[in-house]
Amino acid sequence: MLRTLNYTGRERIFRKDVSIQLRRTDAGAHSFDADLQLSGYSLPAEAHVYVEAYRQTNWMRFDFGSANSPRPQSDCILSQFDTPEGVLFRVRVTSADGSGLLLAEADAVPLLTGEQTSQEKVPLLPVKPDDLGHEVWRLDFSDDRPLLLVNRRIEDSRAFTRNPFFVAMVLPDALRQVLIRILCIDKHDDTEDPDDWRSRWLMFATTVLNTPTPPEPRVQPEVQDWIDAAVESFCRRFHMMDRFNNIWSSEA
Repeated sequence: MLRTLNYTGRERIFRKDVSIQLRRTDAGAHSFDADLQLSGYSLPAEAHVYVEAYRQTNWMRFDFGSANSPRPQSDCILSQFDTPEGVLFRVRVTSADGSGLLLAEADAVPLLTGEQTSQEKVPLLPVKPDDLGHEVWRLDFSDDRPLLLVNRRIEDSRAFTRNPFFVAMVLPDALRQVLIRILCIDKHDDTEDPDDWRSRWLMFATTVLNTPTPPEPRVQPEVQDWIDAAVESFCRRFHMMDRFNNIWSSEA
């Protein structure tokens, strides 16, 4: 039975001190390596360290021993996940006295894949094949960051999401949905927290797209205008109309 955790007075573990890297086992299974730098935190040496993987309703916990030298106590195979796309991680450090006291935590840590060597290269919108019935794509907000779900019945879904027609038709609308979720539903306007997916999206809008600082979420007319401006800037910067016309003319 999983003990209830006591969150009183927990310390925040910063993302820069946690790195989760995807790897393949010799048998071809998806696994991960975790580099946990905990020596700079005021944690008892004997405290227990756990790494949890989750995506939507799937969840796994891995024992990483004690805080003075965290390392996996068994294979870190992601057996509960059909694909690694969109899997996030928590690192939890709990008291060794059995009380369930949560001493420190890092949450929503992304999984680094392929050539990704830092979290700055992790995509804002991971793609995951899923069972969508007759839908081609859908945004999913059930995790700690949005996922772009594409129908698993599509052959080579990765190539499909890189197709210029898909990019031009889907990504601007996906951006609009994400910004509406952040500003109109969650009413979040903090652009300074790199550990919050909503702040990272707003940073993308203000720094990459050169959109002004977003207005306060309660000022709805200005928020809608700001979202429209961000989507327009996105389409202009990434030449969405040109992408569409190029592939459309080639199909005509």
